Amino acid sequence: MFRMSLYCLQIPRLDGMKLSARELVAQNIRELRQERGWSQDELAGRAGLHRTYIATIERAEQSITVDSMEKLAAALN
Repeated sequence: MFRMSLYCLQIPRLDGMKLSARELVAQNIRELRQERGWSQDELAGRAGLHRTYIATIERAEQSITVDSMEKLAAALN
């Protein structure tokens, strides 16, 4: 199951502001995908989502749904 500790929301930004939950999720998804050496297209295929949706999530342009977070968690294991 995909877990995100609340303490992670306290990561400082360079300008002294905190990351939003959306930015933190975006950063974590991108890092996990890159650690596995997967493209956005590969992650999307494994999760049953569209590549452009993955891209907008990773850029923190769109909030992720709980259903999509579950799919990504399963894909990223």
